Amino acid sequence: MNTSEHAKCDRLAHSVNALLPALEQFNRFDGSDLAGPERTKWRRVLDQPLPQRAQGLESVVNDLQAVVIPNGLCIGAPGFAGWVTTAPTTSGTVASLAASVSGAQRYWVSAYNFLETVALRWLCELLGLDPKFQGLFVSGGAVANLVALGAARQYAFEQLGVDPARDGMPEMHRWRLYASSEVHHAIFRAAGSWVSAGGTFR
Repeated sequence: MNTSEHAKCDRLAHSVNALLPALEQFNRFDGSDLAGPERTKWRRVLDQPLPQRAQGLESVVNDLQAVVIPNGLCIGAPGFAGWVTTAPTTSGTVASLAASVSGAQRYWVSAYNFLETVALRWLCELLGLDPKFQGLFVSGGAVANLVALGAARQYAFEQLGVDPARDGMPEMHRWRLYASSEVHHAIFRAAGSWVSAGGTFR
C-alpha cells in the first residue's frame, strides 16, 4: 500500500466551501427522500475494495458531494415524523464542525469542556433543578438509558455500602429492574450486563 501521501490538515476552507452547495441543497429537502429506494445504486459506488494507493483529499470531497450528502437521512424535512430526533440547526452544525477540528478530545482543559458545563447549568435553571445536580451530554437516547441505569445502580448499591463500579455486583443481594411493556428497546441492551450478572428484568 502506498503510504507516501501525508494526512492533510491544510485546505480546510477550500474543502468545506466545496461541500457547502451540497449541504445547502440537502437542507432544502426538495423532492422525495431517495436514500432508501436508491440504496443499491449508492452502495455500489461506495462499497469499494481497500485502495492500493491513496485517493487524496479531492476524491474524498467529491464522494461526499456527489454520493454521501445527497443520500443522507432527511430527518429535518418538515414532513418527517419517524423519530423525536431532528436535524441540527445551522448554529449546531457550525459548532459541531468547530468541535471536530479543535475540540475532539474531552480530557484536559479546553473551551469545549467548559461550554458543556455552562450548557448543563443552563438546563438546570431552565428545568428548575437543584444547581448542585451534575450531568453530561450523550450521543442519543440509547446511551442516555445506559448511563442512567448505571448511575441508578451505583446509587442504589452505595446505600448498601457496596461500590459496584469498583467491586462488581454483589452476590448476597438480589436486584430487579422494572419497566413497562412499552419500554424502549435500548433498555434491554443497557440491561444486558445487569441480567447476565444475576439480576432480573421485568
